[in-house]
Amino acid sequence: MVGHRGLGGAENLRDYATGNVLDAAIRRWQQHARADGVALPQRIHAQALRHSAQAHHGRARNNTQSTHERDYQLLDEGVRDASRGAVELGLAQALASARQTVAMRLVDQVDGDTEAGAELVAKETEVDIEVARRIVAGRLRTPVASCADFLNSDHSAAGTQRAVSFLLCFACRNAVATGRDLPRIAYLHQAPESLRSAVTPAVWSADWATHHARIGDFLTSYITTDSRPRLVAAASEPDRELIHAMLDRRLDP
Repeated sequence: MVGHRGLGGAENLRDYATGNVLDAAIRRWQQHARADGVALPQRIHAQALRHSAQAHHGRARNNTQSTHERDYQLLDEGVRDASRGAVELGLAQALASARQTVAMRLVDQVDGDTEAGAELVAKETEVDIEVARRIVAGRLRTPVASCADFLNSDHSAAGTQRAVSFLLCFACRNAVATGRDLPRIAYLHQAPESLRSAVTPAVWSADWATHHARIGDFLTSYITTDSRPRLVAAASEPDRELIHAMLDRRLDP
């Protein structure tokens, strides 16, 4: 385009190769436009025009689709503004789904193996007193809570042992958490954040977003935001190793 306008020539081939001709033409155009009273940004250059053109046309141009999405669309204010509604709707739907399916119960006053604690668990969760005694004794523990009935999970066939990730304990009516489980749960909610940079947005949405939202809603229902750092700090090293083993799917059936 610049060559056809007669702004180049054989003697300027090197300028074509380095892009100087195009930049010079853009500068001249800006000068004429401003002289005519056109309001323009402080500086317009070839790189900014390429970015705008690629974001506007909505497809990769001389680069990969991942580069197009990461370096062009995600950095374009217009694309972000246009996508805001869809992103907010998706997050709202994930949170609504989590809230509908959070079924794990918490008896946070219980933090040890006592008969009074067992009686309180039995009263608050309506489980049999013998089951409650086993819960407070730690004999029914899972990585996130305790299971009142391993053979009748909400996510496995009746009469069979659990066949799903322990992350689904938060969506199971058999799961009972006590005060001593809260540090692990608080740490579990924080731990998946490190996965965001290790997986694509699609993988995060498919594999982790709902679990993360469900755990967060469980904590919001019972624990203040200010108390979470204290709970995370209280998680022991074995507790943290157990959580990471679960997130690495090393505990899956």
